[in-house]
Amino acid sequence: WLVKTVQEVVDVPLCIDSPNAEEIEKGLEVHNWDKGKALINSITGEKEKIDRLLPTIIKYKCAVVALVMDERGIPDNSKTRVEIAEKLIKVLTDVGVPLKDIFIDPLVVPIGTNDKNGMITMETIRSIKEAHPEVKIVTGLSNISFGLPERKLINQVFMVLTMGCGMDAAIIDSTDKRMMAITKTATTLLGEDNFCSEYIQAFREEKLTFEKK
Repeated sequence: WLVKTVQEVVDVPLCIDSPNAEEIEKGLEVHNWDKGKALINSITGEKEKIDRLLPTIIKYKCAVVALVMDERGIPDNSKTRVEIAEKLIKVLTDVGVPLKDIFIDPLVVPIGTNDKNGMITMETIRSIKEAHPEVKIVTGLSNISFGLPERKLINQVFMVLTMGCGMDAAIIDSTDKRMMAITKTATTLLGEDNFCSEYIQAFREEKLTFEKK
């Protein structure tokens, strides 16, 4: 019922997120595909999870979020994360999932637990995008600042850094005007805004302004 209810008021496809493969399939069954291709969250490098979700992915031809973790947990280095990403990309493309429909999550871990965690994520993003430019990168961005003061500041800076490494999408607070303005500006500076048209339009709509402390 939730998928139907949400799609009554939005014109975009949904990301269906559940640890339960059966619930994901139920969501896909009622998803309005006229509004676009559904995205499911998520598959991992764990054999059990691959075996459970792959038939559903094949059946519905949906887009997929793939986490760079496996039976060993979340790797503490970019090399192993990239290896898991390569494995998942092969598994998915072998059953017909286009590269553009694969969303790799490099896994953002708080820098409060290891001050190299930000660099590990960025190195993972760069390596995957260099090898597979068509593959999308999505992150749970705000995890980076967990447990630290002034979390919004850390999130905003990390947003720009990861975008520069090739990140395509992030789970962020869309009501954070400063974050949205920074994201729009970074998109323009990264050469992804033809003749700065989107930046200028955002300025006209007063989306680049925010209250200053």
